[in-house]
Amino acid sequence: MTFTNRALYFLPGLAAVAPIFILFQLASIALYAAPETDDFCLASHFNADGLIGTLEIYYRTLMGRMVPLALITIPAAVAKATAVDYFTVYPLVLLIGMLIFVASMTFAVGRLWLNISMPERILIGTTLSAAAMVLAVSLREMLYWVSGSAPYMVPAIIAVMVLIELVRSSANDTNLRPATVCLLCALCFFGALCNEFTPLWLIAFISASLLFRAGRQAGSHVAMLASTAAGFAILLLSPGNALRMESYPTGGKLSESFVMASHFLGLDLWWLCDEAATQAWFAFLVIFSIFIAPRQASPAKRVLLLAGGIVLLVIGCAYAAYFVAFFATGEDLATRGRNEVIVLLLVGISCAVAMIGRIFRVLPRWHVRVVALIGCAAMSVFLFNGRALVAVNRERPQFVAFWKETMERHALLQTSAAPAVVVSERSVKPSVLMSADLTGDPTRMPNDCVAAFYSKTSVIAHQAD
Repeated sequence: MTFTNRALYFLPGLAAVAPIFILFQLASIALYAAPETDDFCLASHFNADGLIGTLEIYYRTLMGRMVPLALITIPAAVAKATAVDYFTVYPLVLLIGMLIFVASMTFAVGRLWLNISMPERILIGTTLSAAAMVLAVSLREMLYWVSGSAPYMVPAIIAVMVLIELVRSSANDTNLRPATVCLLCALCFFGALCNEFTPLWLIAFISASLLFRAGRQAGSHVAMLASTAAGFAILLLSPGNALRMESYPTGGKLSESFVMASHFLGLDLWWLCDEAATQAWFAFLVIFSIFIAPRQASPAKRVLLLAGGIVLLVIGCAYAAYFVAFFATGEDLATRGRNEVIVLLLVGISCAVAMIGRIFRVLPRWHVRVVALIGCAAMSVFLFNGRALVAVNRERPQFVAFWKETMERHALLQTSAAPAVVVSERSVKPSVLMSADLTGDPTRMPNDCVAAFYSKTSVIAHQAD
């Protein structure tokens, strides 16, 4: 390998400096994060009843989301097994979750092109991950709250991996290997146990793949559909679902759900398209697909049909998420659920762009490739203007004070011998790191769960006059 070729090989890694910096910046904030609300509820149940007992109680009384419920107990399980403080384990679990997200995105999106180099994979993967994070509807629920990320970011990873694998195989007109089918079946089963709309996405992906292949590999697709249906059935058959739905008396309006799903999806598509970070990501992807990614010729008609189908598919899936949410609750999809939708829209439309890029793909000279990489690096700089990152920078001065007050509360609740404890009200409440704080009512959430975690009869926050 000549010096020029060696430099060109590693240059994509240098072009990834901006997204990597953003990812490290966002990762550093996890060190200030602390458990809240549902984290305390599940941790106290785990400490008292173990994993199986906790899952049984929640399945019977609240919901059938077995996978996220199990994942939310991980900090408590690690803390109990290692005797390390729960508040020390918690941010480490968040950091590992972020690493898994970035690694999964990098691995999955890199499979859209054959023979892509590792530096190129790092460039496209880190930029996509950074774009998804800075465009998050709620960065706290995506990265800094285990109870918010587990039910929606874990299935987002699963949905992305299943979608890209099916798109890749369809675009290359290749059969899914038995090992791949087994892995996809497992992913579909666990993904269907995460929330109520992800199984619908997976069913749509698999059905569309089978349709595009004109029925080829029907057995493999039936196996994936069966795995998804099995997980979905377990989720829906939870007795706790009916009890949870009673708290949403405005739900169940079918005709209104069709209209409001369109309304809420339209609002999110509008702001997403208007974001400079979104525009920069897709400009980056066009440059990458045409000038940097390995050359891969495909029939134009087949590629255009596939690309158009992907766009319709992901928009339809996004609509389904808003429909399910409004029908069930009479409200907009929760912000943490909208995080999952944003990831799907970014990745799905990126798949379509990557497919179209095969038609216009050129084999440039080395200086054209260098200019293209400079263009990608320039586009990635616009990610610093992402709405979530702007909010982080605005609230950053509060993070140290928030962490100190968190640890002071934690120390007081751990060491106090009194059965009823009054803690000081927070002086700072950064929305990136917290939502519901303790109140003056010890019977309401999160007070009741915090009290159970610390084995107290009552925990309230001092209310200023």
